Amino acid sequence: MLSGTLAKLGAKNADIQKQIDKNKIGQVNTAVEFGQGTDLQFTLTKALAVRQVFAAARPRPLSQEELASVDAVLAGAPKRALSKDGKPGDPVNLVVIGSPQEVVQAFRTDGARVTSRATGM
Repeated sequence: MLSGTLAKLGAKNADIQKQIDKNKIGQVNTAVEFGQGTDLQFTLTKALAVRQVFAAARPRPLSQEELASVDAVLAGAPKRALSKDGKPGDPVNLVVIGSPQEVVQAFRTDGARVTSRATGM
């Protein structure tokens, strides 16, 4: 009933229609949106079943040349992720170091399914 009334109002007055459209009045929005910096905390209601436990692995230490290269790349890299709309998101807190082939192989070794879109290759 409300949508029919809004349609009639909008048909009679273009300014009202603009406001209806702008404010999305009468439209259902099921999106869940959290503001920048929002933290979520989850509490499990039962024990988490873990199918496989992996041994801890440590990467080899980076050489001084590699560290300098990483510092140079990170100096110009974005500090936050961006949404499709260009809105700032969470801070970037994970950096994967290696050639594209090494990174893909590392994920595949751990059982991840890597798509060509994810690799950029």
